[in-house]
Amino acid sequence: MAETPAMLARGHQSVQQSAEGTEGEAETYDYEYLNIPVLCASIWYGSLMNTNTEDHTTQGFQTILGTKALGSDGMPQNESTVYSFLTFQYAPVDQKEPMPATGDYTMSNKEGDMVIENSAMIYQRDGNGNYEWERKVTDGHLKIFTTEADGYTYWNYDLVLVDELGKKHHVTYKSRFVEYDDQSQMYGTNRLTKNLDLKIKDMFAYYKGLDESGKTMKVNLFLSDLPKDDPEYGGFDMSDLPGTQFHTEMYVPFSADGVIANGTYTVTPEYGADFTICPGEIVAFAGMEYAAGSYAEYIGKSQDVHWGVYESGTVTIAGEGKERTITAEFMTPEKYSVKFNYKGEIPTLDGMPDSGLTENKVLDLTDAKATFEYYADYYGYGGEASTWLIKILPTGDRKDGMQTELSTKARLIAKGILTGTYTASRSTNLWPGEYLKGRKTESLLVGTWYMGDFDEEGLPHTYAPSTGGDLKVTNHGDGKYTIEFEFSDGVNHIWKGAWSGTPEIIEKVSAVDDINADGNMTVQGRDIILPGEHDLCVADTQGRVLFRGMASGYTLPSAGLYIIVVDGKASKAIVK
Repeated sequence: MAETPAMLARGHQSVQQSAEGTEGEAETYDYEYLNIPVLCASIWYGSLMNTNTEDHTTQGFQTILGTKALGSDGMPQNESTVYSFLTFQYAPVDQKEPMPATGDYTMSNKEGDMVIENSAMIYQRDGNGNYEWERKVTDGHLKIFTTEADGYTYWNYDLVLVDELGKKHHVTYKSRFVEYDDQSQMYGTNRLTKNLDLKIKDMFAYYKGLDESGKTMKVNLFLSDLPKDDPEYGGFDMSDLPGTQFHTEMYVPFSADGVIANGTYTVTPEYGADFTICPGEIVAFAGMEYAAGSYAEYIGKSQDVHWGVYESGTVTIAGEGKERTITAEFMTPEKYSVKFNYKGEIPTLDGMPDSGLTENKVLDLTDAKATFEYYADYYGYGGEASTWLIKILPTGDRKDGMQTELSTKARLIAKGILTGTYTASRSTNLWPGEYLKGRKTESLLVGTWYMGDFDEEGLPHTYAPSTGGDLKVTNHGDGKYTIEFEFSDGVNHIWKGAWSGTPEIIEKVSAVDDINADGNMTVQGRDIILPGEHDLCVADTQGRVLFRGMASGYTLPSAGLYIIVVDGKASKAIVK
C-alpha cells in the first residue's frame, strides 16, 4: 500500500482511497489516515472495565489515535480527527510495563479475548471547535504487531472501523515510543481491584515459633517483585513503584536447619497443621484499617497502598538447592486473583533459635551459686515494678547454669522477687509477671538462656534460649528462694531444672543525683558532662561498649540503664 500523508477528511464528504488487499484485491475506504501522527492517550485499566464481577481475567487497554494531541481538557482540539477504542484480552500482562497483546482483534458487544469493545468512537472538530463528526462504530478489526528496524522494536497498529453511517475508516500508527499508563488499581479504596500475576525478585523468610507438639513451625514468608533494599532488616526497595509485597503466614514441618519443606500449602480457616496457610483479613483498630494474616500489598506509584487478602488458594514449593520453585495462586473475597512465581534459592529461616541442644536437658544445679541483680524500675512503670537479672552458675565440676531477666510487681529491693509463676514476655519490653525470652544482641546473651559445658575459666560453650515455658519463683521470706523452670529452646527441645538457696543480692543502680560522689561527673538529661578531658567508658547493662576514650562528655543514645566509668571508677544509673 502506498503511503499517503495523514490528511484530514473534511465534513461528510466521501473521500475514496484504496489499498491493496492481502489477496491482491483492492480494499476501498471512505477515510484513510496512514501514519497518523499522535498517540493521544494509552491507558491500561486491568480488569476495572470488566463488567463481570465474578471473572476478572480480561484486561482492558484504552488507545486513542489522532491527527493532533488532545487539549488540556482531554477533548479533541480544533481541526483534528480522533479515534478512540478499548480492547480486551486474556493474555498475561507484564504489570511493570503493560502492553496489549499482539495479534488480530475483532469488534464485540462484550468483553472477551482479543476483541474491540463496541464503544469505539470517532470524533472530528472544525476550526471553530464544532463537532463535524461524533460517530459510533458498528464494526471493525485491529491488528497489533511489532517490527524490528535499526536495532529498535516498533509497535504497529492497523485499524479498520465502520461508523454508524456505514463509512469505512483505515488508520495506521507506528512508533517505538509506546507506553500505557497504569490505571489498573481503583483509587479511593484500600482494597485490591486488579488481578496480579508477578515474578518474584527477592524474599525474606522468618521463623515465628513452634506449636505445642513441637512438630510444626509457623513461618512468615515475605516476597516481592521489588528487589531487597535492606537485607538485614527485611525491607524492599520502593524506588521503582508500582510494586507488590506478598505476605504469607504458613505452617511448615519442623526443620532444625530452618528449611521450608517442599509441598503444596493450602489456605484454610483451620490453619495450624503442616502445609496450611492462614487466611487474610482486614482488621479495624482505632479507626484505622490494616491487613493481617496472608495478603498481597500493592503499592502504587504515589505510594498508595491496596490490600488483597487471601480467601483461598495454594503455594507449591518444589525443587532442590538453587533450583527451587515457588508457585502461588490465591483468590480474594472480591474475586481478584493473586499469582506469583519464583525460581532460585530459598533462604533458610531467619530468626531460628540459636540452640546448642541436641536433646532434652535436665540441668544439674547441685551446689550452684545464684546472684540476683536488682535494676529498680528499669522499664519505667512509675515505680510500681522492678527488674531483676538472675544468674545461677555451677561450682566445682558441674557444667550447667542459666540466667533469666524478669519483672516483679514490687518496687523496693528489700521486698525482693515476689512469689509467682512468670511467663514469657510478649516483646522485648518486660511487663510485671514476665521473664525476657532469650535472644542475642551481637555476641551477647540477653534474657533467658541455658548455659553449659563451662571451661576452667568459667566460660560456657553450649547455649540454648528460652522461647516459651514457665518460671516459678518461691520467695520464702527469710532470704531463701526456690527457682523452678521448664523452657522450650524453640527447636523441639526442653530444658528444665530447679534451684534452692540464698542468693547474693546485688544492687546494680543508684539514683542519677548520686551517680558519682566525688563530683567529677554530672548528668543533664542524656548528656554526661565532665570537667575537662577524662578517661571515659560508657556501656549498657549487657556489657556492650558504646564509647571508650578521652572525652569531656558523651550523649547517651536513649533512656535506659547505663554503666559509666570515669578514670576507672564505675557508676550505674537509670536515665529517663
